[in-house]
Amino acid sequence: MLISRRVSLALGAVCLSLSVSASPALAAEPATVTVRVEGLTETLLPPTQVTTTTAPVVKDGHPEDSCPGTGALGALQLATGGNWSGPWNEEYEQYEVYSIEGESHIFELGAPANYYWSFWLNEKEASLGACETELHAGDRVLFFPACYGEACPAKPPMPLGIEAPASANVEEPVSVTIKKYGAEGKGEAVAGATVTGAGATTDSSGHATLTFSQPGQVTVLVTAPESIRTETTICVHNGKDGTCGTH
Repeated sequence: MLISRRVSLALGAVCLSLSVSASPALAAEPATVTVRVEGLTETLLPPTQVTTTTAPVVKDGHPEDSCPGTGALGALQLATGGNWSGPWNEEYEQYEVYSIEGESHIFELGAPANYYWSFWLNEKEASLGACETELHAGDRVLFFPACYGEACPAKPPMPLGIEAPASANVEEPVSVTIKKYGAEGKGEAVAGATVTGAGATTDSSGHATLTFSQPGQVTVLVTAPESIRTETTICVHNGKDGTCGTH
């Protein structure tokens, strides 16, 4: 992607931004996927399920500057209701993503702590731009600010992931596992992660046991030092009350 290539060429570094290519591969079929956007201090867009379309994404009003709606940028467009911005770069023939959900990060080469938007797919740093990356059913898209420069944190925050059941019964203990993922997609257990919404902390194996006292949709938020927060929703039912797929 544009900013990544600039950094790589100018400084010999490898980083990933959210500029998007104007020459993607053949468009895939529409798919139902999940999009999440994390800001520096808060979740800007919780996990949001959308079904991509074949309608192209044109941000600047010029039809020639388009990305397929079936790509990751198309999913971002739907999930945010178009609440992202960035100019078309004529030199690289790509969009530069500056802002998502009102939070802006504009990459400026040479800045001591330069934040830019990073794009991950399925708990792994994406190898292509958000325009080039075609999505498939069940894919998980994540955007969050990454930092490049000498003044950035010594240990850059990496995304957390939560393995949890989709549903649980009232007062019935359920187990969740928290992992932190590296750029290549390898997950490692996180000890001491705080699981908000359930009042739990993970053990040395990244496990926590949750118990819910009331039925309903419960948002479970997970935070840990030097990490990008994560969250999921668990449907809590009271026996066979007809919710969460029970009969």
